[in-house]
Amino acid sequence: MKRCARTQSLILSLTVAAGFSACSTPDAAPPGSGDPLGTLAEPLDYHRDAKALLDRYCTDCHQAGGIAPFALTDYAAAKAQASQMKAAIVGGSMPPWMPADSGVPLLHSRKLRPEDRASLLAWIDQGAPEGDPQAASRVVLPPADKVEPPRPDVVADMGLTYQPNPKVTDDYRCFVIDPNLTADRYLRAVDVRPGNRRLVHHVILFEIPLAAAAKVRSKDAAEDGPGYTCFGGAGSNSAQMVAGWAPGGVPGRLRDDEGILLRKGSLLVMQVHYNNRQNDGQGDRTVATIELLADKPAHQLILLPVARPDQLMIKAGDPNAQQLIAVPVSLIMSYAQIGGTELVLSGTTPHMHTLGKRVVTSVNDSPLVEIPRWDFHWQQAYQFQNPVSLRPTDTLVVECDYDNSFANQPVVDGQKQMPRDVTWGEGTSDEMCISFLHVRMPTPAP
Repeated sequence: MKRCARTQSLILSLTVAAGFSACSTPDAAPPGSGDPLGTLAEPLDYHRDAKALLDRYCTDCHQAGGIAPFALTDYAAAKAQASQMKAAIVGGSMPPWMPADSGVPLLHSRKLRPEDRASLLAWIDQGAPEGDPQAASRVVLPPADKVEPPRPDVVADMGLTYQPNPKVTDDYRCFVIDPNLTADRYLRAVDVRPGNRRLVHHVILFEIPLAAAAKVRSKDAAEDGPGYTCFGGAGSNSAQMVAGWAPGGVPGRLRDDEGILLRKGSLLVMQVHYNNRQNDGQGDRTVATIELLADKPAHQLILLPVARPDQLMIKAGDPNAQQLIAVPVSLIMSYAQIGGTELVLSGTTPHMHTLGKRVVTSVNDSPLVEIPRWDFHWQQAYQFQNPVSLRPTDTLVVECDYDNSFANQPVVDGQKQMPRDVTWGEGTSDEMCISFLHVRMPTPAP
């Protein structure tokens, strides 16, 4: 069945998001990089061969205080984790880069080059020897495409440690933050840092315009304790999503000519979704660091979610459930009041929950971003190497595949759960099928 014949539908709703994508490496080998070290007759060792590769691909996360469960910053640690590293590399789960090569070229890829993969596996298979600590590295690597951390022009801080409501499994809490904007400004880079990753399912930063500020402040004042309950959004129809984080999300920076508008006098609302199944009693204090542009950029970026909540139904026991959402680009442009003859995308952010196993955002029959093996714990926004222009006659398609078999059910309080019919919902045990489009438009004249 052709995609163009499928039911065409569009619901644009601000529900959840992942963070911007982050530092990594290009997939292509640089000129003159030579043969893979794994093919050399001479044995490999840590100091000459493996260390540079681990530093390049692993230690941003695998370091003291990093988000990974163990460090890989010295020989003893690397040796101790060698078998675990091999399993992750062979299985493709590490380094954590989820997109397939079927989509358009992406910025900030963390994918291992084939020669680097071969070298690490060869070193491990040779017994992970240390070698001479004084020996120079003989690894040639391309420059890292790293994201510079944001300058702290605005620090969106909850201001306290919040204890989620223990009476509910999923606690959605919104915290009001005043960025003290005396003029229109544009967000350039952001780093959202959850204080307790065991608790935090996702974070979204919303901009609330001055006209709606009193409404969210009244919601805050009406509830005891910090913040207010806010399932599904920020509690205001005027809210605009400007940034987000989900497990695996990392700091990000927009293109040099892009920015997300934060209007004069607006507030920020930080929505944090807490899941209490792993509540360790430590609470959470999430902080977002935001860098602002000094001048108005040539292009304004908006985050436009595409979903169809009313048609999501995942039957109990179905290992191959699927939702398809096919939307005419002309309808997206009309809904978002985007004029002109094209819709330009700078990237996209897919999102599902724990039953998800594959998600693809396509134009007609050409994938933009395909995640062939969805992992709830590694979600990101993906930036295209070059913006993609869509015609009004094109069709944007979001495909979400799910496994709702008994084998894929969670264990709660030591008990394997039975499959049940699952629909769209805000809880972690519910599901979603959504793709956030990073829409790039010329910045309006004043």
